[in-house]
Amino acid sequence: MPDIDGETFLKILKTEDGVKNTPFVMLTSQEGAETEVNILKDGADDYIPKPLQPDKIYLRIRNILIRTYGEVFIFNDSE
Repeated sequence: MPDIDGETFLKILKTEDGVKNTPFVMLTSQEGAETEVNILKDGADDYIPKPLQPDKIYLRIRNILIRTYGEVFIFNDSE
């Protein structure tokens, strides 16, 4: 992000009434236990380091949606 980093952006979003309860998954090129702990402390629901694996992203987001909303919304993208 050009002006602020993802951790700062997440902190700002978590103070906004309209989105503070929205689940967040952080995707980052930074690795390591300290980075993961800091991101989770800042309010992220999950953390995925690069290189990204599409199946892992899908499953983590699906699990968060089930935990948060009790269901998964399915969109038909075959058209």
